[in-house]
Amino acid sequence: MLKLAIVEDTDDIREALESYFSTQHTIQLLIATPSAEDFLNYDAIGDIDILLCDIGLPGISGVELVWRVKQIDPDIHVVMFTVFDEEDYIFQSLKAGASGYLLKNTALKDIKEGLLEVDNGGASMSPQIAKKLIGFFNKSIPVKKDISAILSDKELLIIRYAQQGYNNRQIAEEMFIALDTVKYHIKNIYRKLEVNSRKELDKFYSRLG
Repeated sequence: MLKLAIVEDTDDIREALESYFSTQHTIQLLIATPSAEDFLNYDAIGDIDILLCDIGLPGISGVELVWRVKQIDPDIHVVMFTVFDEEDYIFQSLKAGASGYLLKNTALKDIKEGLLEVDNGGASMSPQIAKKLIGFFNKSIPVKKDISAILSDKELLIIRYAQQGYNNRQIAEEMFIALDTVKYHIKNIYRKLEVNSRKELDKFYSRLG
């Protein structure tokens, strides 16, 4: 079961998230607090799998909290939850180590699906955010030959298997590596190419020809 923490300073939003996630059988809500300072005082930080974190927090910002959480435990995933869709906020969050970026107008069920996607080794982003990142990436890396400079040989091999329709478990079997290792590499591929799903990865790779 995925163990979740929420840091959100707007009471109505935090209470709505608490109410929803407290009823989900696949997610256990361990912490819900209005500030980074309160969150950092919890003894249960090491028990959580994912932190859903607002950016515009009073005191310690959401971006700074990502850095601190990653120092405490690099395996904890952080998904940003915010009204901001400016590129600066997006890249600051991802640079700090965030695994996803969801806008606050995202439906609760879509937030849940996004958290589960991250827990399974992917990345989760609202469509508006993904579009911004892909647009930036399209300008930054216009030719296919640049991909080999960004991805490792193992990551390139995983992409080739994915292009052939292999799922994560089949890729692990073909490469004689653990399933969790495949998920780890896929997460890195998404981060490096700034995509957040297999479908977007397919479109990106086919566009480059």
